[in-house]
Amino acid sequence: MLIYAFCNVDNVSWGTKGNNGKRIQGYLIEKVSFIADWLLYNAVLAFIFLYVDFFMPRETKKGIVLLSIGVYAASIMLIKVCLATFHHLKWMIL
Repeated sequence: MLIYAFCNVDNVSWGTKGNNGKRIQGYLIEKVSFIADWLLYNAVLAFIFLYVDFFMPRETKKGIVLLSIGVYAASIMLIKVCLATFHHLKWMIL
């Protein structure tokens, strides 16, 4: 469901009544760049986890991958809250 919501970039008509074409185009570009960034960051993170899992000795990586996933999830939630607040304030001001 999350990936479908991210990738539904062709539907910019909902919630844009009264906006001109330039603002809708800017919204579409912002959405596409967000999806590209999200995919890139997740690919890099998956590569790092696979690298740690395959190439570190078992004695060295005790719990590192699980701890890293937990820290990643917590930091993503914190970033989402901060950016959602910023986005909400930005659209309230404009």
